[in-house]
Amino acid sequence: MKKFYFLCALCAAVLTANATEGALSGLFSVNEDGKQIQFSQGNLQYHCTNHVWQFAEHQYDIIDSVSNSSISDTYNGWVDLFGWGTGDDPTSRQRKNSFTDWGINAISNGGNLPNTWRTLTSDEWNYLLVERTDAAVLFTLGTVNNVPGLILLPDNWEEPDGVALTISNEEGLAYVPNYATYRDMDETNDHYTDNILTTTEWAAVEAAGAVFLPTNPYRVENNTQAGSFDDYRTAGGYWTSTGKQPHIYGTAYNFLFSPTEVWPAESINASENGFAVRMVYCPECAATTAIYQVEDALPSNRKCIKDGQLLIYHNGQTFTAQGSQLR
Repeated sequence: MKKFYFLCALCAAVLTANATEGALSGLFSVNEDGKQIQFSQGNLQYHCTNHVWQFAEHQYDIIDSVSNSSISDTYNGWVDLFGWGTGDDPTSRQRKNSFTDWGINAISNGGNLPNTWRTLTSDEWNYLLVERTDAAVLFTLGTVNNVPGLILLPDNWEEPDGVALTISNEEGLAYVPNYATYRDMDETNDHYTDNILTTTEWAAVEAAGAVFLPTNPYRVENNTQAGSFDDYRTAGGYWTSTGKQPHIYGTAYNFLFSPTEVWPAESINASENGFAVRMVYCPECAATTAIYQVEDALPSNRKCIKDGQLLIYHNGQTFTAQGSQLR
């Protein structure tokens, strides 16, 4: 019994101290079953010669296009634009037909354990932005610390005191089902000006669970050199984990936004092009992994989820994942 309590406590400690490091507090539903995820504290970054992965220190941090154009095994610097599915080959500028998630790697400020983080699918992005309850008013466009981007609001969003957000959907950015896109028909509008937040104001919004996806240049490969195609003040592009196969090999879905449009993962791009990556952490998945580890140590255990709570049955008794016995 002492061994059982110890293992449960150890699992809880690992989840708290390691797996959630680098995870923001907001919870976002990504499917109709209610699975929720947390976003990483910033975009994914990689040091080409030191082979180190990390999350950006701030959500609004991006790496310049000159550095990203230098991506190679010999570049002694950081990049944050990657070809699709290059988790096992981060400096590749070649077309990929199969996906390897960047989350297979240990991320130094994200728990530093492999297989902790993952990339959302195109269906999950679409659910988050279109299908979840009140989806259209749970995101908006804006500018944080002089960087334009998109602000995602968690399922239980409550506006913090002292900061009033303007929701772009209420300012003309409407969902157009035929195009599967949010669009402002008045293309002269710049929704990045809907919200202009200082770092102090953003800190309050972030503490309430909000996520900021900054605009960025994206790298276009033409078989000879890498270059910046879009200025970072114009558009934001993020890979999903979903490839466009088998119909169009070497292409994949990405999530894009601009001052007048938001494409919820309906856009398709060549997989060799460099886009930003924003990782997510799944608390439910991590808890399941920890319990599997307990089961390996104690074969008589079994687990189940009841009323949203993960429970362990051991020798005829019921325990929570933290080791507390239930009557």
